Amino acid sequence: MQLVLNEFLGKLKLGLVSSSAFSQARSHVSHKAFIELNQEAIVKVCYGDGEYERYKGFRVLGVDGSKIYLPAEEAIIKEFGGTPKNQQSAEIQPFALASVMYDVLNRIAVDSQLAEAKSYEVDLALQHLAQSQADDLLIFDRNYPSYLLLATLSHQQHNFVIRCSRASFKPIRQMFNGEGPDSQIVTLILYKIDYVLFCQCKIEGVELRQCKIGRVLIPKSLQTGQQILSIGRGL
Repeated sequence: MQLVLNEFLGKLKLGLVSSSAFSQARSHVSHKAFIELNQEAIVKVCYGDGEYERYKGFRVLGVDGSKIYLPAEEAIIKEFGGTPKNQQSAEIQPFALASVMYDVLNRIAVDSQLAEAKSYEVDLALQHLAQSQADDLLIFDRNYPSYLLLATLSHQQHNFVIRCSRASFKPIRQMFNGEGPDSQIVTLILYKIDYVLFCQCKIEGVELRQCKIGRVLIPKSLQTGQQILSIGRGL
């Protein structure tokens, strides 16, 4: 951004901006400006006329999170937190958890979140849903299939596909072991012992005891021979 600014100032025959001056000026810019700029100048413009790439009528949105390591400054550590650099050192390496809902066909970041280090990916994914629409197909990796996310997606009637691991819900584990049909509709039950999750579901306004979900599929093995199992609704 600084290079672009200097190119612009050069055309106006004004002096160049030093790195220090640019850094100080940037610190006064609210992050909300970039969020609004993305929504107004990119998202609304690209989707406004309805002419964009789809897959079988769906806008395909991938959701994923990643750690972003940050400069080791006191204010940043206070804001985002972090972890010790190693077992022998008390020095903190600050980082944030970034989450993006990305249109994989049109290459557009529909919504982004930057949260403190201890944040939970599923909580950030739930915040993305406010920017989704009825014809979206949401895709998640295997860190995401929690009861809260599945119940919310189903309650709000989103179309979704989530990759599952062998350590997932009991019906998933059974299918990995070859028990039952390759495609089935199951009901996931939240037991009262899961008190914290029970309260979260109540806050979200979703079904407290049962969550009916769509087809659970075991596609053909990949070329690597790895067995993949996904859980979804709407396809």
